[in-house]
Amino acid sequence: MEYLIAICLGLGLSVACGIKAFLPAFAVSLVTYFGIVPVNSDFAWIASPTALTLLGVATLSETICTCFPVVGNLQKSFSPLVALICGAFITFSVLPEMNEAFSWTLSAISGATALGVATGDTAMRSAMTVSTGGASEFVYGPAEVGASLGVTLMTIFIPILTVVGLIIVLPILAFLAYKLIKKLRSKHKKFEILNTQENGTVI
Repeated sequence: MEYLIAICLGLGLSVACGIKAFLPAFAVSLVTYFGIVPVNSDFAWIASPTALTLLGVATLSETICTCFPVVGNLQKSFSPLVALICGAFITFSVLPEMNEAFSWTLSAISGATALGVATGDTAMRSAMTVSTGGASEFVYGPAEVGASLGVTLMTIFIPILTVVGLIIVLPILAFLAYKLIKKLRSKHKKFEILNTQENGTVI
């Protein structure tokens, strides 16, 4: 059971990393500091005041950036890579002592999961920014923070149920996001064509 819970912790937190990379890492540092979640002995430093402070500052900066269209989109351009690293790192840290090859494999899977979620999130954010002229940033940004925080807390306190839920929900959300992105891009393309035709008529 210990191994199953640890694996679910890693997978669930990696999904949260795909939405907001540093928030789950800060949460793990915080709960580890208070002894709520154990970590691998090699990662005991994550519970140190220094790590807690640095991750807290990174989380705050990441959260503030999401409220500004230009900065938020610039941040999102490299967030998939950061999410991949954070997802793999967090998974490795919460796994108990086990076969090293198995630990690395699970960490790689978690990193890939975080990368996939972050890539989809980046595509969605870009499509919404273009279609709304940046107005959606003030809603989408806080929604991202709320989603990442929600998944993080659920994973920490009910890891197995959370992962089962994510396995069911994520494919549905991915399909809906794909359809929405496709619709938004099509709408934006039609608007550009119409705008070009109007400009040509005026000339």
